Amino acid sequence: MIHNATSLSIQAVGIPHQPITAMFTVLQNAQHFVLTAFGKSKQSYGGRKRQLKNELPLMGVGQGNGAGPAAYTFLSTILIKVLASLGYGVVFTTALSLITFNTVGSMFVDDCDLWQSACSMSSKQWYILYLIRRL
Repeated sequence: MIHNATSLSIQAVGIPHQPITAMFTVLQNAQHFVLTAFGKSKQSYGGRKRQLKNELPLMGVGQGNGAGPAAYTFLSTILIKVLASLGYGVVFTTALSLITFNTVGSMFVDDCDLWQSACSMSSKQWYILYLIRRL
């Protein structure tokens, strides 16, 4: 999750920028080590090493960060709303009750499915496509 976009999405729900800036500053400056059953690695990545190489900081909210699920929800909600406002998505009609609804996609934890369907076609356009497929 890109920190700038995530910060703006969190601020959009009314959270002040100071705690958000503090969290992302810590994450961008963190020096990471790998810890296994054999011990902690001698080499690290992230933090000052990236700054010295003039590289961009690592993005994301980090595994186990309590703010992670809420931040993901805020950012994803805005992105889905933007896609819907631009006309992306699909229209479904249920088989038995014939209820029609629009949706852009579904999301759960770290999985996201975005759906898009073609615009409706006239019967003439449909028939031409049908003939082409039969060839």
